[in-house]
Amino acid sequence: LLYSYLFDYIIKYVNNTLSNPTNNSVKSNELSIGILDIFGFEVFDNNSFEQLCINYANEKLQLHFNEVIFHEETKMYIDEGASLSEIVFEDNAECVALIESKPLGIISLLDEECTLGKATDLTFISKLDKCFGLNKPTTNKYFIKHRTKQAIFSVKHFAGQVEYNVTNFLDKNRDTTSQSVIDMIKTSNNPLVQELFVSLEGKTDSDTNSRGKSQSTSKATPRVTLGGQFRTQLINLLTTLKYTEPHFIRCVKPNHKKLPNNIDSHLTLRQLRYAGLFEAIRIRKSGYAYRVTHDVFACTYDLLVDRLRLMRINGEIDCKEVCNVILSEMTKEKVLQPNNWFIGRTKVFLKDNVHRTFLERRKATRITVYVVTIQSLVRGVLVRIKYKVIRENWLIERNRILRIIQLQYENAIVIQKYTRRYLVQQSFLILKDVVLLRRYIKTKDV
Repeated sequence: LLYSYLFDYIIKYVNNTLSNPTNNSVKSNELSIGILDIFGFEVFDNNSFEQLCINYANEKLQLHFNEVIFHEETKMYIDEGASLSEIVFEDNAECVALIESKPLGIISLLDEECTLGKATDLTFISKLDKCFGLNKPTTNKYFIKHRTKQAIFSVKHFAGQVEYNVTNFLDKNRDTTSQSVIDMIKTSNNPLVQELFVSLEGKTDSDTNSRGKSQSTSKATPRVTLGGQFRTQLINLLTTLKYTEPHFIRCVKPNHKKLPNNIDSHLTLRQLRYAGLFEAIRIRKSGYAYRVTHDVFACTYDLLVDRLRLMRINGEIDCKEVCNVILSEMTKEKVLQPNNWFIGRTKVFLKDNVHRTFLERRKATRITVYVVTIQSLVRGVLVRIKYKVIRENWLIERNRILRIIQLQYENAIVIQKYTRRYLVQQSFLILKDVVLLRRYIKTKDV
C-alpha cells in the first residue's frame, strides 16, 4: 500500500513539474511527450496472477502496436494506389478479449468469484473451463485447460503459450488491507508518509472502501479489485495512446551476466519473439517489403538502361517515368516478374528484398562494363599522352643529333677545304721547284 501511494505521489509530482503552470503562453496539456517503459512478457516455471496482469498488458500493447503498424501500412498503400489483398494481419484482439471482456472475461469472472463467499481458486478455474473450454458456446481458441493439473490453465499469447497457476488468484485480486493498518500508517511521524495520504486523499478514500471498510459501506460502494483496477487503467492508457504519435523502441538484453561483447542467442531470440518484432516483419513482408521514393530509385538504378541517366539529368524524362522504364526493361530481360513490382504515386515497391538484390547484381554488372570501358579509354589517353611525350623527346633528341651531324659535316668540309688547299699548295711548290730545276739544268747545258 505504501509503495503504491509513493509511486502515485512521484508520478503526480513529476507531471506537475513538467506541466510548467507558470508558462501562460502554452497550455500544460497542449504538447507533451510520454514514455511508456515495459519489460515484456514474463514466463516462469510457476506463473501466477502477477504474470497474467503483466502479460495482459503486453498483449494489449502488442494489439496497439499491430494496429499502428497495420494502419500505417494500409494508409501508405491506399495513398500510393497499391493493392491491399496480399497484406495479412493476424489480429490478437480475441486473446485480449479473453482476458478483459465483460461479463465473460478472465478478469471479470475473477471479480465475480471474489464477490462470492464460498468461491475458491478451483471454482474459478472451473468457471473458466465452462465458459471458454472446448465445445462450449463461448469457447475461445486462446484458452486451454490442463488435462491433469486442476489448478493450471494456459493462454496462447502472441509470444507463445503460457501456463498459469490459479493458486491464490482470488486473494491477490482482492488485495485487501486491514483498516487498522491504514489507520496506523496515517499516524506515522514521517512527514512524507503524512503528505502521501494528504495529497492522495481522494485515492485514500476510494482505496479504503476497497480494502476493508464495514459491510454496510461495502454495499454502498462497490469494491474495486486489483484486476479490475489494472484493466481500467490499461484501457485508459490505450485510449490515451490512440491519440498520440507513437514511436517504438525495442531494447534487447544480450545476457544475464552484464558482460560486454557477450550475446546469449536463446535469450536474444526469445526477447525478439516476445517483443513482437517477427510479427511486424511478417506484416511488412506480406506486402511489398522494399519501398523507396521515385527520385531515390531513379538515381540508384538509372544505370541499368543506356542513356537513361543522361536523359534524366537533362530533364527529358521525369523520375517516375525513369522508374517505369527501368522496371519494364528488367521485366523484358526476365530479371523481374510483372507482379514483383509496383509504381505508386510517390514510391516504387518491390515484392521482396531478393528482387532488389537482382537489380543490384545487374547494376554491378553494368558498372563493371562501364568501369572496363572507362579504364580502356583512360588507358588509351594515358598511352597517347605517354607516346606524345616520348615522341616529343625523340624529336628533340633527333634534332639535336642532326644539328651535331650537320655541324660535323660543315666542319669536315672546312677541314677538307683547307687540307686540299694545303695539298695543292704543296704540290704547286713541288712542281715549281721541279720547273725551276729544269730551267737551271737547261741553262747549264747551254
